[in-house]
Order: sequence, then C-alpha cells, then structure tokens
Amino acid sequence: MDIQKLDLDENIPLEGAQFTMYANKDIKNLDGDVIVHKGDAVTVATSDEDGHIAFDIDLPIDFNSQTTPVDPHEIDGGYTVNTDADGNILVGDVHSMFRIQETKRPSGYTTLHAIMYLDTTYQGQNKEKIEISYDLYNEMTRVVFTKTDISTGKPVYGAMLQIIPLDENGNPILSEVFDSWITFVDNPLTNEDESIHLVKGLEPGRYILRETLGQASLLGYVTAEDVIFEVLDTGEIQRVEMKDDYTKVEFSKIDIATGDDVIGAELSVIPLDENGEPKLGETFETWITEDKPHMIKYLPLGDYILREKLQGQAWNHGYVTAEDVKFTVEDTGVIQKVEMKDDVTKVEISKVDKFDHDIFIEGAQLSLF
Repeated sequence: MDIQKLDLDENIPLEGAQFTMYANKDIKNLDGDVIVHKGDAVTVATSDEDGHIAFDIDLPIDFNSQTTPVDPHEIDGGYTVNTDADGNILVGDVHSMFRIQETKRPSGYTTLHAIMYLDTTYQGQNKEKIEISYDLYNEMTRVVFTKTDISTGKPVYGAMLQIIPLDENGNPILSEVFDSWITFVDNPLTNEDESIHLVKGLEPGRYILRETLGQASLLGYVTAEDVIFEVLDTGEIQRVEMKDDYTKVEFSKIDIATGDDVIGAELSVIPLDENGEPKLGETFETWITEDKPHMIKYLPLGDYILREKLQGQAWNHGYVTAEDVKFTVEDTGVIQKVEMKDDVTKVEISKVDKFDHDIFIEGAQLSLF
C-alpha cells in the first residue's frame, strides 16, 4: 500500500495528516462469525515528514467482492469517483472491504473530503500481492485582507496590521501573532500593488485583525477597531476587510459676547513640534471664515494651534486679533470641535474741562470718523 500526502499547489510532502481505516462491510471469520462490524475503525496512521502514510496491518483477501456499475468522472490517478450525500468524493469501488478517510488535517490546510476504498478482491493465484496506491492532496486555507477608506473605499497606505488568534473564550492570544505587515498601495521595493494581502495556511478558527496605525496616522486616519473573523475549512478564497475612519475637526469663529459667527477672519491650522513651537512653514490649511463652522478632514493626529490674521470684514466690524488656540487632534473618527472667540475693540471717550480733567462736561455733541 503506497499512500502519500501532498500539498496541492507545491506538490511537497505534508506531515501530520491522520487517516483512519474503517471496515466497509461486516468482516467474518471462516466460521461465518462477524469479527469486525461495518463502520468500525480498524487502524489509524499519520503521514510522516515525507508525506507517507503507512498502516501497520495485514488486510484479508475479499472473496465476495462486487463491482459497482457507475458512470463516474475521472480524477488524477485514474480512479473512478462519485460523491455521497455529504459531498465526500468517493474514490474506488464502494463495495470494497475497507475504506480510509482523513480524520485530522495538516495544520493550515483544509480537510480532504474524500473516501478512498481499498479493493482487496481476490485476483487469482498468480497475483502475488495487491498493490494499492493513492496520492492525496490538501490545499492551504487562503484569506485575502484589504484595508480601505471608510468613505471612498480606496486602499489605505501605511497601516500596520496583525493577525492574532483567539482562545476559546474569545480573548486574543498575543504571544501567537500569525502574521504582520504594512499596507502598501505601491510597494517602493517591488513597484507592485500590495493593497491586497494574501495569507496562506491560517488554521481554521477565530482570529482578530488588529491595527497599529504607523504612517497611516500621518495621513489623517484613526486606529480602526479590531475585526473579528473566522477562517473556514475550505479552499475557497476568504476575504476580510478593515475600514479606516479619519479625523474630522470642526472650527468655529464666534463673537465672544453674542456667540454669533464672525465672518471674514483669516484662520490657519499650524502643527506644533515636540517642544510645542509652531512649525510655521508647515501650515496645514488656511481659510476665510463664513457664517458657518469650517470642517477639516484627514488632519493628522497631534498638537496644533489655530492662528488668526484679521482682515476684511472682520476687521471692519471692530474685532481684534484673538490669541492662538492650542488643540490636539485625537485618535477618533468622532467630530472634534475647536472654537476661537473674537473680542471687539472698546474705546472710552470722555469730554473734560481743558484745565481740570476731573471735570466732565455734559451736553457736548461728538462725532467719530
């Protein structure tokens, strides 16, 4: 009996696949007594490092075999196959005395849903031995991961992602990170689009996809919540998508007394360095205030100042330049609000006696130009 376990894509030997041999019919001794019942497990074997599966057993000759008249298709190796109600591929003569089935798959591979029948039919006295040979293939699980903008659906560059298995209680096993990578739109080393990341060989089970922002934070993205996913026992491509939200900061410029919007002031958002000093050459955005708040999206995380330069309508309405407003852009997709309040000029005019300034004069009409 020559049975070998192989990788479907690479054709390399697979270690650790367990196969169980079952009786496919009642097996009787010479007296007609049933010594092994149909469906009983007879023996178990596990593929070695060379992929070989060796059953340590001598099988009896089947003198009462029947052939199965089928109209099957062929698979590699020339074996005739059908499928049963559970979708298992049936390989060989279903009336054979024994059958084998994979009962434990190699780690990271899908289960081989097939039943192989071992035909031990008596083939005449000139047949010294019956040869049974199978090459059995497993394919790896395949999961495609994408990281996209929650609004545009476009790939997100520079996010660091990890695949972490979950234990039976749903807690991450942090010491067993399966894979980690940085998302690329165009990898500068390969010049290839790597916005799609393919992972092979994930053991079927539950995992989380976890993000640590990396350079994505410099593009105004916030850390996404963990994505819980399950790898199924299938060779079909499975897909997991993580959507990245971004910062949203709303800026208001209002009258300190009335709370009304101040129109016509020039405002700028300027980042701060590690010492809290403005990076004057790196202004993120400048705008003229209107009668509604101003929204900035994708503002990178960090510390900033909102700086005013009075001009135009705001100047003409008697407003004075406000002090810088320091603010921090937090790691959240919730709208953050920054408010700058504008004070107005205040001029006190008195009419006094020319010679005694402590004497206030009433009734004089004054004009201000």
